[in-house]
Amino acid sequence: MKDSYKLLCITVLPLIAGMVILCVVVFSFNAQENNLRLVDVRKQQEHAIIEELRGRIETAYSTISYLESKGHSRQECLDIISSFRFGDGNYIWIHQIDESKPNSSLMLVHAVDDLVGKDLSGLVDLEQIDYINYNGITYPKDSVKVAHIKPTDIFWEFNHICLEQGAGVVEYYWPKIVNGKATDTGYLKMSYVKYFPKWNWVLGAGRMLIILTSWWR
Repeated sequence: MKDSYKLLCITVLPLIAGMVILCVVVFSFNAQENNLRLVDVRKQQEHAIIEELRGRIETAYSTISYLESKGHSRQECLDIISSFRFGDGNYIWIHQIDESKPNSSLMLVHAVDDLVGKDLSGLVDLEQIDYINYNGITYPKDSVKVAHIKPTDIFWEFNHICLEQGAGVVEYYWPKIVNGKATDTGYLKMSYVKYFPKWNWVLGAGRMLIILTSWWR
């Protein structure tokens, strides 16, 4: 009986071990394939968002250029741009910079009323929120789960890109805006900015990124 049991073990255990190894290999392959798909989806999403944001800013930029060429005042331009909406509350902001002080950022137009008229130099994204939504899950910003997320000096990034390149993209964490007020949770956001040098204006538009944690989610 013991010999039969030993023989059974000798015969079956390698088969079981082989099946386990095969399952691990298949799972690993599927996980890698899913990750590659997610990377591809993320790239496609980012490309689509950048093109959408660029379209908004080019519309605003062209509007301002045209109005300025017709002799309209800066305030008239600001009033018109402040009325721009692109569905679901998406908006354009404008802040003014001083080229001798690259971090300066006097907000002229924004959906959050409390920000208009303020110099937002040194504004850091993580200081504006208590929670971070990462991969669809909300954590306290001091949680180890989001410890790898580093703070961003948002307006320094905007201004640096505009002064160096004329236009570009910045990613950071920002709260949703509800009825003109900011919530306490930050979501990954991508913003496109472009410089209007005649008036030292930075035109910006942003959108939240929806990050998938798995292919089937």
